[in-house]
Amino acid sequence: MSEYEDCVWNPPGCVPSGITIPEFPVLSTSSQSTKIDDRSLSNFMVIQDISHATRPQSQPIQVAPSPDVNDDHLQLKSLLESWNQTHIFDHLIAQNITLKVLKMIKPHHIERLLKQFDMATQITFEYNLELWRQYDTASPLDGILLAGPERSTSRQLSESSRVSPYPSRCSTPDSEPIRVLLSDILNESAKAKVLVEYYNKFQIFKEEQRNSLINVVAHYFEDKGITMSLAASFAIEKDIIEKFPTEKLDYYRTTKRGKIYNKWRNLNSHFKCTMTEIKPKPIKGHKVQRYQEEIGEPEQDAETCISTLKYSHLSSDEFDSVWKACSNFRLQQIKTLETTTAVLDAWPFYRQPSGFRLIEIDFESAFKTRGHLLVNWKSESPAILSFLKDGQHVKDKNIKSMLDKLTTQNDNENGFDAALLWSLHGYMVPTNKIVKKDVTGKNATTKFTIKDSQESFLFLGRSIQEVEDHISFLKEKKKSVQPFVYCTGEDIFNIETSS
Repeated sequence: MSEYEDCVWNPPGCVPSGITIPEFPVLSTSSQSTKIDDRSLSNFMVIQDISHATRPQSQPIQVAPSPDVNDDHLQLKSLLESWNQTHIFDHLIAQNITLKVLKMIKPHHIERLLKQFDMATQITFEYNLELWRQYDTASPLDGILLAGPERSTSRQLSESSRVSPYPSRCSTPDSEPIRVLLSDILNESAKAKVLVEYYNKFQIFKEEQRNSLINVVAHYFEDKGITMSLAASFAIEKDIIEKFPTEKLDYYRTTKRGKIYNKWRNLNSHFKCTMTEIKPKPIKGHKVQRYQEEIGEPEQDAETCISTLKYSHLSSDEFDSVWKACSNFRLQQIKTLETTTAVLDAWPFYRQPSGFRLIEIDFESAFKTRGHLLVNWKSESPAILSFLKDGQHVKDKNIKSMLDKLTTQNDNENGFDAALLWSLHGYMVPTNKIVKKDVTGKNATTKFTIKDSQESFLFLGRSIQEVEDHISFLKEKKKSVQPFVYCTGEDIFNIETSS
C-alpha cells in the first residue's frame, strides 16, 4: 500500500489540491471475460477502499446542468428581466412558480410568496403582473413579455390567460377582445397618413404630432364602436413604438392607464353626456303655458295689397289697414323663409322706423289674445321681470344685479322701462358673427356680445348735447342705425328724458 499512499481516487467534482492521480486500467463492460492480474486487482482494491473516504467539506459537489434546459425557467427568467426583477428568480424557482402559475395566482398568494422581500418589490411585482396579464389577454405570450413584433389574432386564448386577480372595468367576460392593428388605423385615417409622411420626413414626432396620433387612435375606436380595453391600448402603444422607432413608451404612458386609453374614455363619456337629454327642472309653483299660432288661410287678394303697400301713397292708418289685410299671407310666407335677412328682403317695410308697429300688428294676428304689448305694457312688464329673475334665464352677472335693483328701485317709470328692456338682452343673447377687415386689412371674424346688443339698442347721455354729438359721430362714420332709444340722465335707473 505504500506505493499508493500519495494516490487517491478522483470522483467527479472532488479533487483535493496537490494530489497526483495515476492512470488505472479501464474495466470493460463487454460480455467477454476480462483478465485481471494481481497488480490490477490491488489497484482496484485501493480504489474501492479510498472511495469510501470522507469528502473535503470545503469542496462541495457541483452537479453540471442537464443539457435539456427547462423552457419554463427560461421563460420566467426572460419575463423577470423585462420587469427588472431578476433578483427574485431563484426564489420563484424554489417555489415551483412558472408562467402557468402566474396566470392563476391571486393577490393573497403574492403576499405569501414575497413576504421575505421588501414592499417595493411586492408592489412592482403586482403592478407588472397585472399589466402582463392584460397584455397577454390581447396577445398571447410567446415566451418573452412584449417580445416579437408579430401577433396572431386568430389564435384562441386559453381560459387561464383571461384569469385576473383584479376586476376588469373595461371588458366583458362573455366577449372576446377585438385586436385592432395600428396599420389599419393609419391606412384608414387621412390625418394619420399626414402623420406618417411627417415622420418619414423628419424621423421624429413632437408633442403636437403625438397628441394628434392619440386623437386619431381614440376616435377610430369611438367611430367604429369598439370598446378599448387596457390590453388593447397597451398593444397599440407597442405598435407605435415599432412603427416609429424614435418614439418611447414614456411619451404615451405617463399614467397607469396611458394617454390613449384616457382619451378614449373621455370621448366615450362626452358622447354619453351629449346623447343624454337634460331637461331643466320645473320652477316650483310656475306653470308653463304655450301658445300656438292661429294663422288662417292666405288672403286671395294678397298680391293686390302688396302692390298697394309698395306703390300707393298711404297715410299711417291706411297703411296699417292694408298691412292687416294681407297678414295671413305674410305670416305663412315668413314660415317658409330660413333667415331673418330673407324675411327683411321679402318685406322691407320692417326696416322702416315704423317697423316695430308692423311687428306688433303681425303678433296680434298670430296670437289673437296675446297682443297689444305696448298698450298693456304696465300690466305685462312685471311678468317680464319675474320671468327674467326666475330660473336660469339670465346668466350675465351685471344683468342679474340690475334685475335685483329693479325690484326695489322702480320709482322712475322711464328708468324702470329702460332697465327692463336693457336686461332683456341677457336672455336674447346675440349669436350672429360678422367678418370685418382689421387695421392691417385682414378679414377678422367678430361675434357680437351682450354689450354690443345693448349699445345698439339704447344710448344714455348725461345731457342732450352729448346725445346729439353721438348722433353726429354716427353720421360722420356713415353707420346705419337701427331703431334706437336715446336717453339722458345720471344712470339708467334715473332717466330724465327719452326719445
